[in-house]
Amino acid sequence: MLFSGTGCEVQGLLRYLSAIRQDTAHLVTVDIICHGTPSPALWQKYMELRLSLDGQRAGDVVGVNFRDKSAGWHRSVCLSIDYRNGARHVSQGDLFMQLFLNNLCLRGSCYHCPARSRLVRDADASQEAAWQAWRPSDLTIGDFWGIDQTNLKPLDDDKGLSLVFAHTPKGRRLLQALKSSGAAMVQEIALRESFLRRTNPNIFTDVARPEERDAVLQAVGNASGAELLAALEKAVPRLFS
Repeated sequence: MLFSGTGCEVQGLLRYLSAIRQDTAHLVTVDIICHGTPSPALWQKYMELRLSLDGQRAGDVVGVNFRDKSAGWHRSVCLSIDYRNGARHVSQGDLFMQLFLNNLCLRGSCYHCPARSRLVRDADASQEAAWQAWRPSDLTIGDFWGIDQTNLKPLDDDKGLSLVFAHTPKGRRLLQALKSSGAAMVQEIALRESFLRRTNPNIFTDVARPEERDAVLQAVGNASGAELLAALEKAVPRLFS
């Protein structure tokens, strides 16, 4: 059985299973390098606004992609919405994505996340790479930002490359099985902590809580449609300038 989710979701599941003394021998857990989780209320109201602007109905939506790669992996911080009639909304400057990327709509716990990686000493590693990012999950996955600064740069075809941390013997066995079977191309690489903090800081570091964050969520709670746009512009004018 595979369970995947954010770090806090995986930690919550494992703590619950431990509390009820449930055997997890046949459970594989995978979490992500997480920026944070946005407000569901904002997403619902944003979609109502988006549908109105695009002349569509809720039942017309057939797909939503928060990481659209039509312009390439390196430009994939991009929201796309596909409609039943073939119409499509694609925007790198999309309002919802801008609120998310600027940390303006995250849950309060995301600004002080207890589920980010901590460093532990790897007894099997060389002195140079003696510390590794650790979580209770079997595997952590995310974008391999900064690959162009490593000896794996030739693998970057702009279609997407994942960074995978194996934290447990179970996770390491799974990666080895994927490699041996040819189901995935797996390359091992030693990365310094300083490199990871520079290229993928969300592994270790909480995002900053902007001063406007509470005003944004208040606007979401009090307005909808065109009024929501006006309220958000008042709360965060820098996004609309």
